[in-house]
Amino acid sequence: MVGPDTFLSGDREPPQKQPILPLALATSLAFDTTAWLELQISSATPAFDLSQMLRRGTYKLELFQLIILSRRSGVSLKKFVEAREKGKSLRSLAEEHQTDYDWVYDESLEMEKRIESFYPRILTVAAGAPAESASAPYVPKARVPTPAAPPPRKKSGPQPASPEGLPGMKPEDVP
Repeated sequence: MVGPDTFLSGDREPPQKQPILPLALATSLAFDTTAWLELQISSATPAFDLSQMLRRGTYKLELFQLIILSRRSGVSLKKFVEAREKGKSLRSLAEEHQTDYDWVYDESLEMEKRIESFYPRILTVAAGAPAESASAPYVPKARVPTPAAPPPRKKSGPQPASPEGLPGMKPEDVP
């Protein structure tokens, strides 16, 4: 409904977009555009869509299993996620689509190894990543470069004086 304050949005702050999670970014990089089209996920923003799924409670290995099931069956990944949110088990989803769940599980472990190989590079590039994305225990912390050693400073303090610099002394007076 449109009210008198509809166009007076100067007081309000624009809604903040949540950052893309490194796991979602790594997963999106693991597949090409055609794979995302097969999964019926926007090929322009797969990392954003995956981040939303992860924030809504989809676990990492579960996400990988759903991706495998979706690619194998041709059903949208979002439909599988919705079925999981309604309480269907992964095993029952696999059986519904004539796929061996144990095979799906083994494939998801292989996918996990491949995708986790992207993690260190992504976290190094995104050193300013949000705390929630770097909280996983198996993710190495981004390396912060150590500052270069400062140049040696000139000695400050009393310097040995030359005989020419002392009043009343001549070079021949110095032993």
